[in-house]
Amino acid sequence: MTKYQQTMWNKARNRWYALSLILGGSDETTKVINVAMQAGFSSTDAMRTYFLRWGDKMVEAYGKLPYRMLNSKAYIKYMELTD
Repeated sequence: MTKYQQTMWNKARNRWYALSLILGGSDETTKVINVAMQAGFSSTDAMRTYFLRWGDKMVEAYGKLPYRMLNSKAYIKYMELTD
């Protein structure tokens, strides 16, 4: 892995950890825009692009994100569903 690739991986990993903390912090339903802003994304489109590029890789490397009810079903496949 080149230094650039390692830098990009580290940035994606850090975003994954930030999302994990944000989503694990509460059981309340929230809007995707709130999660995106708290995690440092400029918009929900930027977060969606991140998930399309990095989501499956991050799940494989670090596991699924904590489940939290969002106003979008697009992110459910990246979350750990609990009963």
